[in-house]
Amino acid sequence: MPRLEIDNYYVEELFIKSNPSYDYGAAQPAAVEPSIDFDFYRKDEADTQFLVKISIELGEGDYQLPYHVRVLLFASFDAANDANHTVIEQLVATNAAPILYGIARGIVGQATGQAIHGRFVLPTVNFIELMNEKVRSLEAMQAQQAQL
Repeated sequence: MPRLEIDNYYVEELFIKSNPSYDYGAAQPAAVEPSIDFDFYRKDEADTQFLVKISIELGEGDYQLPYHVRVLLFASFDAANDANHTVIEQLVATNAAPILYGIARGIVGQATGQAIHGRFVLPTVNFIELMNEKVRSLEAMQAQQAQL
C-alpha cells in the first residue's frame, strides 16, 4: 500500500492577534470557514518528493471571533515507496493539505493556549470540497487561456 511520509515542515508565518471587541457572551457563528489556499510543487514528473504550501486565514474583520489568525506552512513529502506516478499524485493531492492543516490546528491551539481569550482551535474543513473547487477554478482558467 502506498504511503505518504512528511519529511519536515516549516512555519513561514504565524500571526495571531486578539480581537479587543470580542464578546464572550455573544453567540458564536454557526459555521466559520477559514480562507485556505494550497499548492503542490516538485522538480519534475519523475520526482517522488513534493513541496506543499498551505496558507490559512481566519477572523480578519470578524468581530465574533476571538482572534485574527494567519498561518503559512511549507512541508516536504515523500512517496518514494510507490513507482506509480498517478497514485503518487492522487496520494499527495488528497492527503498532504489535510495533514498540514492538522499541524496548523495544533500550532494555533498551542499558541493561543495562554492568550487573552483562551485556547482557539481552527475549525475542521472539508478538503474534498476545497480540492474540487480548486480543480474547477484551474479548469476555468485553462479554458479562458485557451480562448485567447
